[in-house]
Amino acid sequence: MVVVAIIAILAAIALPSYRRHVLHANRAAAESLMMEIASAQERYLIDKRSYGSLDDLGYGTQPVSVSANYKLDMTVSAGPPPSYSITATAQGSQAADTGCTKLTLGGDGSKGPTTGCWK
Repeated sequence: MVVVAIIAILAAIALPSYRRHVLHANRAAAESLMMEIASAQERYLIDKRSYGSLDDLGYGTQPVSVSANYKLDMTVSAGPPPSYSITATAQGSQAADTGCTKLTLGGDGSKGPTTGCWK
């Protein structure tokens, strides 16, 4: 009985910590993809003199590791000056990542929310 109690206590401590780690890893994957897309946007801008859509950049289909947890959207403005904004909205179990359920990355490098969600 003592062994069962010890296992229950360890599980009660370990599971929430593991869950936080999984949420953080999923968020880091989404942030990494958003930064990749931003880099692709800058290369596209040099070539085409405007920003492109996710399809133009080759990101019409996101990796399963991100799409299972986040819905990615991007808005492009012709300007002047031209700009874009990438938004990743948590979905499914990732929605438990309170305070970081909607990540944004602007063409000017601005990131949101600024409450420690970005690594």
